[in-house]
Amino acid sequence: MLLGRPLASALLLASIAVGAMQSPATAAPSCADDKRVVRACIKLHGKMYVPANMRTEIQPLDGSKHIYAIHILEPGGGPADFDPPLPDNAMKLLDPDHDVYGDFTVCPFTHDVPGHLQIGCVDNAQRLVIRKHSNL
Repeated sequence: MLLGRPLASALLLASIAVGAMQSPATAAPSCADDKRVVRACIKLHGKMYVPANMRTEIQPLDGSKHIYAIHILEPGGGPADFDPPLPDNAMKLLDPDHDVYGDFTVCPFTHDVPGHLQIGCVDNAQRLVIRKHSNL
């Protein structure tokens, strides 16, 4: 038996409404929303790299010697499990043999203290370029 147009239309609208009410997929944690962020996130053009101590760092390319030590989610568990992940596009490029240049949005977990690393996380990474790491 075929359904009449009014009934079919009502069923279609009901199914759309039910789909719209379902909860969205759980989003990845946002660095900018982390409760440890101490001030507004900043946008900078810089170089992300992994030095010999295996901590991810970002250095702005504005001539300063400021360095951000970046917390990232370690795959498979580990001490950084509670940290927001590095954006996927940056994480895919990160390794000790290459530097990643681009525009980063860094959210600081600590206040700026001259002569010290500033701890933070990366909320966004865009226009990324990878280059072989050079010790020069």
